Amino acid sequence: MLIQILKSEDGKTATMDLIGEFGGWFGSDEGFFAKQFRALDQEAAITINLNSQGGDLFQALCIRNLLSQHQGTITCNVLGWAASAATLVTSLPNVHTRMLPGSFLMIHNPKRFLIGGNQHDLRKAAQTLELLAGEMARLYADKSGMEINEVQRLMDAETWFTAEEAVEKGLADELSTSAKVVASVNHETKTVSLGGVALSGGSLPQSFFEEQNEMTVKNQAASPEAAAQAPEGAAVNQPQAQAAIETAIQLQAAYPGLVKELQDQAVASALSAERERMKALDAIRDRSPSMVDKAKYETHADAAATALEILRQDTQAVQDHAAAVAKDAATVADALKGVDSASAPDAGTLSDGVGSEAAALAWVEAFAEDQKEGRA
Repeated sequence: MLIQILKSEDGKTATMDLIGEFGGWFGSDEGFFAKQFRALDQEAAITINLNSQGGDLFQALCIRNLLSQHQGTITCNVLGWAASAATLVTSLPNVHTRMLPGSFLMIHNPKRFLIGGNQHDLRKAAQTLELLAGEMARLYADKSGMEINEVQRLMDAETWFTAEEAVEKGLADELSTSAKVVASVNHETKTVSLGGVALSGGSLPQSFFEEQNEMTVKNQAASPEAAAQAPEGAAVNQPQAQAAIETAIQLQAAYPGLVKELQDQAVASALSAERERMKALDAIRDRSPSMVDKAKYETHADAAATALEILRQDTQAVQDHAAAVAKDAATVADALKGVDSASAPDAGTLSDGVGSEAAALAWVEAFAEDQKEGRA
């Protein structure tokens, strides 16, 4: 899943893009989301742009519960579809879900692929799926106001809802015909602002900013102040009517190159971050190959968190070894009570580095043999 969170300069608003499959191979995970989410002002007004087929139930549930803690307003725009686990986000009571034109919502019972094992394993897996389905039905019922039995019937049938039907059933809050996007251009900093969020325009063609400058000059020349100051009889440029960009569709139609550029930037940024994460993990792989592989493909942890976990395990291993040595020493001490000290190896031998362990073992073996024969 591509997870991108952008906040405004004043921190009062933020935009989240949740695009793709929860728990997919590429993109970000719930750990990355949590880190970015915690960096936001907890009273900021958040707008989520969601387009997802679902995916990992527990990752979606984690993101849902993080969002449930937010103190500010949350609006979720369903751009194309919100299906399966993705509906855990749209069904949050504190999220105002808006269905955009042509969007869909789908709910069904959770599935588990590649189930193996004997008959007992299969029965247990079925019981677990029933438990998960019941919990999802309860969450949908809390959002929609429907009875749980009705929700379960819709889930059993794997029901698809049009935007209108999702609102009618209470699974969404609003049928939106225009998701407003406030767009502006800062010519000095070469940045484009969408929804109050400043985005870098460094890779945009210079012609884009030149076109915007030309439009600005024309508008200034056609202003009432310019007309009043013009000499009598002089021609004054008349303002050209310009349609205000209020929806994402209008923005796409007006500036397709800009929209594609921003999309490409987002994907490139996510892939670059993932490559850097993998590279950093490879650098510490010799310390613990199994833990690094787990971080790469299962937990999606970064190198810093993985290195810390390796250090913790190493420390625990040292402590366990020290405890085992102390226990063995106590056992030997108990066995040596009452034994003639002259028969034991001297301290100089035992402190002799490499030879100390061999000397100690030889003496213990001899002592055990004497014990067996009753000589000690």
